[in-house]
Amino acid sequence: MKMKKRFLLQMAAAILLFSGVYSCIEPDDEPVNGSKEEQVNDPDEEQVNDPNEEPNGNDIGTGMSLLDDADDPTGVLLDVKLTSAQWTKLTGSNTFYAELRTLSDSIYTRFEDNFDFIFFVLNTAKDDAIINALGFYGVNMNVSNAVTGLGLSTFKDPRWGSADKLKSVMFFPFADAIKNGPTLHELCHNWGANIVPTWDAEGKSYSSHWGISNAGGQLGGFKYVRNVSGNLYQASFRSDETNADGSFKYGGFGENANGGNGLPYSDIELYIMGMKSAQDLRDGSFRLDIYSGNSCNRDGDPSFWEGYFTSTTVTSYTIDKLIELKGARVPDASTSQKNFRILTVSLTPPSGTNYHSDIIAAMNWLSGETPAIAGIYNFSQATGGIGSLTVDRIKNSLKQ
Repeated sequence: MKMKKRFLLQMAAAILLFSGVYSCIEPDDEPVNGSKEEQVNDPDEEQVNDPNEEPNGNDIGTGMSLLDDADDPTGVLLDVKLTSAQWTKLTGSNTFYAELRTLSDSIYTRFEDNFDFIFFVLNTAKDDAIINALGFYGVNMNVSNAVTGLGLSTFKDPRWGSADKLKSVMFFPFADAIKNGPTLHELCHNWGANIVPTWDAEGKSYSSHWGISNAGGQLGGFKYVRNVSGNLYQASFRSDETNADGSFKYGGFGENANGGNGLPYSDIELYIMGMKSAQDLRDGSFRLDIYSGNSCNRDGDPSFWEGYFTSTTVTSYTIDKLIELKGARVPDASTSQKNFRILTVSLTPPSGTNYHSDIIAAMNWLSGETPAIAGIYNFSQATGGIGSLTVDRIKNSLKQ
């Protein structure tokens, strides 16, 4: 019992840690706090560097620089030395979105338009004050989408500086987020989860996450479920191992995440990402069960943290039903993009400890260029060896 209780507490802590702090912003969405404030230049405010200034050495202009070869041998990182005003904006929930868009637009004055994703990473240690102020550990901001069959519209937002290549911009407010997560989670948000409506444990609509469902992946949901009695269920992400009374030994799961980079993508996630085909899901007897009319006891007995919830309706979808509703994924897995190029941008505060080496090492690991780390997944591992990332030699993308 002590072991079970200790695991349940750990599971609850993990879910609390990642609950409500992963986000996805589409072009016309409000930023996380509901504000869409644009940057306004104040004559008394410290200004961003002139985009027309001449570069000096590793400085490539607009406050950006490449690191020395000794510090970044494979050319992974672009560094932006922030002014105090920029730092304040990037650590504020009302202002980070507009400031990132300004920075991204500036980047494309120096770089060719050949990146699929931009990772903006605060060059700082994990700081609860910053995370609490922003309201997340990571956020995906969708820039364009040309894929159909996902429940997403096709769109293109030119305000980020890219003409047609950039798909999403991601923002991580501390250096270690790359290795421990939510990197895989935010990457998945480029494609989902919007293919069917989903609901949380209180029965509210739950956009872009799997909520109470058997999706069991980076964007939430469980893998195993049992009907206790009537409308009462117990679910588990980790294992279907049971106690003598039939309850799950390791009950519990996350509505919007299941623990950083510690798990691979699920079948439905691999499908929307273009890594698995509809036939792959048919061959695996895939079925997506979405629970609605939900309620739970967050802290009562039986507790949601042990996986207990009530639901009045379960709606099941085969892959063919999803295709009937949303259309087939185009392009499908036979022709979809599998390799993605990332520009990693370190956002360095005016003063403080430098974490460049940690960010570079983490990006090399995420792309599979350095050995695997036990207990966490890089992108290739999370996609079953199908997907890959290119993160190096960014200097080759500089405009001539």
